[in-house]
Amino acid sequence: MSLRKILAYAWPILVILTLVFTYAAAPHFFVSYVFQIEQRELQLVEILTFLAASMAGGLLLISTWEFLKEPNYLAAGLVGLVAMAALFFAGEEISWGQSYLQWTTPTWWQENFSGETNLHNSRLPVHQLSALFILCIFFYYR
Repeated sequence: MSLRKILAYAWPILVILTLVFTYAAAPHFFVSYVFQIEQRELQLVEILTFLAASMAGGLLLISTWEFLKEPNYLAAGLVGLVAMAALFFAGEEISWGQSYLQWTTPTWWQENFSGETNLHNSRLPVHQLSALFILCIFFYYR
């Protein structure tokens, strides 16, 4: 395995460990500068979560392509489905760019769902559906 692949797969773990050690060593610094509660959508943890999910989705799409070339259509379909879920999660994490592109949430969305352009803060059962999706993928692949 190439060093590039090792780093691509290891960097999310390294980022999480760095955050954990930062919090353990300096909790006040962590809460003040890394996990800025007053700027929830612009904090470092949100950005890193988006980057990790985006990278995971990209790596899974590459794997999907490799499975299609074999051809192993069942594996390609499953991995492709998980890739799309990871990319969907990445978009949800940054409210589909609303915080960075200064989009405003349509009035009908604010009234019916949430103040952000995402589904995970709405009254829809997104958390339960995502847990069910992960459970189904886990048991289906085994």
